[in-house]
Amino acid sequence: MVKNWGTGDAPQSDRSRWLLAILIAIVGVSAVILTFCELKGLQVWELNAYHRMLRLRTPEKVDSRIVLVTISEADLRKTPWALLDKIAN
Repeated sequence: MVKNWGTGDAPQSDRSRWLLAILIAIVGVSAVILTFCELKGLQVWELNAYHRMLRLRTPEKVDSRIVLVTISEADLRKTPWALLDKIAN
């Protein structure tokens, strides 16, 4: 009686060996990638890809809701330090 190995009739020990080999390969590749990332080996490529992605974005329009509030030394001398709400508004 000849077994047909291509139809999934492999003995349990062959399946176990294949599963073990696949598991070892997965763990090994994952460990190499994680180590490489932890040592910042991919950081240059990641930053280049990020900068390219930002350059490809469409320009955003200026938001008119942004307001810059500046306080100078003259403003601090003119008003008391405990700035009252009626002065600030």
